[in-house]
Amino acid sequence: MSHDVHSIHFHGQLPNERVELLIRKHWTTIARDTVLFVVGLILPIPLSVYLSRALEIDFFEQSAVSILLILLASLYYLYVWLFYFHQWIDSYLDVWIVTNRRLVDIEQNGLFSRRISELSLSKIQDVTSEVNGKIQTFLDYGNLLVQTAGEQKQFEFEGVGKPATVARALMHLHDLATQEEARPVTQTQTTQTQTAP
Repeated sequence: MSHDVHSIHFHGQLPNERVELLIRKHWTTIARDTVLFVVGLILPIPLSVYLSRALEIDFFEQSAVSILLILLASLYYLYVWLFYFHQWIDSYLDVWIVTNRRLVDIEQNGLFSRRISELSLSKIQDVTSEVNGKIQTFLDYGNLLVQTAGEQKQFEFEGVGKPATVARALMHLHDLATQEEARPVTQTQTTQTQTAP
């Protein structure tokens, strides 16, 4: 939310629709996975040193055991990289786009699955921000729950930075959208009253 979001355009954007908020997950969601990734990269090194000493294996020899262990290590590192890439894609592509008309929730599930939900801002009934625990309180991130009057009763976005500020901004945009929808009805009623005999 730090850069100019009004210049952002996305697929399916309606005419006269402008982006007001672009909400991504807090950096701590990927930081946790990055720590696991680094631990996963480092962990086999002391293990391989221990195995080479305990089993008296020289990894530079062309023996069947050393080739098998190198193959297993390669598969392990491939899995670690794929796991981290999967988590990063899932975290980075989960996004809420809030325009002056609607809320678009894009939820990435794995590499090849995506769910997109839309909600008119005027259908928002309540926005709740949740901050649980010392770490979330200290780093100011948490969850947003949006109660709606539509078919999908609740939108939930986890790991949002400054959730209370975002909740207030959503309610402000809801008020503006509600006023915008009510304005044409009021103008039509005024015109009909003036033309009535």
